[in-house]
Amino acid sequence: MKPIISSILLASSLGLTAPALADDMAKDGQNKTGFRSVIGQVVDSRDLTIKGSQNKHRLLKLETPQGKRVVVNLGDATKLGQMQIAKGDRIYAVGKSARIGGKPVIFARYAGELNPVGATGMSKQ
Repeated sequence: MKPIISSILLASSLGLTAPALADDMAKDGQNKTGFRSVIGQVVDSRDLTIKGSQNKHRLLKLETPQGKRVVVNLGDATKLGQMQIAKGDRIYAVGKSARIGGKPVIFARYAGELNPVGATGMSKQ
């Protein structure tokens, strides 16, 4: 998958600083604006027809670092352009939480692949 939004650009566009992002994740990914964020590895990807929509939606099943499985709806699959998602990709998604068929789903507003960046001044100890 080609990077759509780097984690740095995503945090900037949402007006988040590192402490705010950490605090956001500590609260199970829910922030004051009602948006939920999730980081996880893609374990499944499907294009499905959602009731009330004419086009198929791309749904991802992510496994979080804590082992939870979360479904993310990326929206109309025909409008995703060059966004290529494969099993095993690490994804960061931000969106509103809702339910489909009684199961929780995040309707993503932003999504992108996470890539290591090697920040300067950081050391492994």
